[in-house]
Amino acid sequence: MSREDRHPREAAPGGFSLADGPLKPPERGPATLAHLVSLLPLWGVVFAGGVSYYYRGNSRAVAFQARQAIVVHLAFLAVGTAGILIRLLATLLDTAFPGIGFEAAAEWFDSVKAVGLYVVFCFFPVAAATLCAMGYNIVYPWIGPHLRQEPGPREVDEIYG
Repeated sequence: MSREDRHPREAAPGGFSLADGPLKPPERGPATLAHLVSLLPLWGVVFAGGVSYYYRGNSRAVAFQARQAIVVHLAFLAVGTAGILIRLLATLLDTAFPGIGFEAAAEWFDSVKAVGLYVVFCFFPVAAATLCAMGYNIVYPWIGPHLRQEPGPREVDEIYG
């Protein structure tokens, strides 16, 4: 009997896919918290990293969810930092070369766009946390397949018996 026969993949709501069956009830809490704490800038990486480290030997599913939360959080921080740096560079260029049009570029990434970016970002961790709380072992479409750690031949017997 193959691994796919024992753990069929189902479709999860929202375009996410499932990885290796549903989360067990004791795994739901840590996986949900790993995604929800991503809403806190920088602390999300620290907490999700702690969850990933703590559960790496006990539960592959929770460690995988925490790794996904870390990557999503770091991607958001990278986009936000890039926006701030572009605004800073445009402001500096406008100061050095006034009248060329860098002022409009500096004003493009204002606080309204920053708050809008954060609101859009909040959708992903909240959706992932909700699905984890419901028992779905979700996989982000572009991130998850790269973070999956398939068990080696020795570990398959230990995990699946």
